[in-house]
Amino acid sequence: MIKWIKNRKEKKLINKLLIYDNYEINRYIADLKAIDYSIIRTMGVICKKLKVCLDESRDLVLNLPTWINEKDRFIEFNNKAWEVLKEEADKVEKSEDGKVRLTFNINENNNK
Repeated sequence: MIKWIKNRKEKKLINKLLIYDNYEINRYIADLKAIDYSIIRTMGVICKKLKVCLDESRDLVLNLPTWINEKDRFIEFNNKAWEVLKEEADKVEKSEDGKVRLTFNINENNNK
């Protein structure tokens, strides 16, 4: 019964129209958190709902009251994960606009 109620709430939330207003966005994010959406999943929903890029979505999610207490831990985890990925990448390229592209050779015989 509880799962059914949670699924109904989730469907209602996902179908809800969301406007670009900090109060409404924070309420929406709080509702997502209440049904156990993670920061990452919430960022994905916000990207789709507001048609914003991942960077903007991350800033919205992490800087509104709902997730602000998790912000430092989330950033620290992502920075550590990024460093590990860069170390394991076969090729690291940085473009003029500052974006970094990691390439991984997935061939079986790849010895780094």
